[in-house]
Amino acid sequence: WTLLHKVESVHGTRAASKTLYTADPGIAYGIRVPTSKKCQVNPACKANEKLLYMMNLNDMPPPGSPGSPFKKMQYPPPGVLKPS
Repeated sequence: WTLLHKVESVHGTRAASKTLYTADPGIAYGIRVPTSKKCQVNPACKANEKLLYMMNLNDMPPPGSPGSPFKKMQYPPPGVLKPS
């Protein structure tokens, strides 16, 4: 998983073995990401886990839902991302 800070598009290839399907992509601005070098390379650091637990249907409803913090992306990813 990746947290993007002030990015309007997602580019690159996926180094994974399974197809990823996206639905209702959106971007939430203003979320502070951990600044420690440890957390920038380790998704399991406590600060990253805290952010991950915050991302649920109650605190962050999906784009288009009432109270959703997500904004429509100018350049959303395709609906299907094939493995590279």
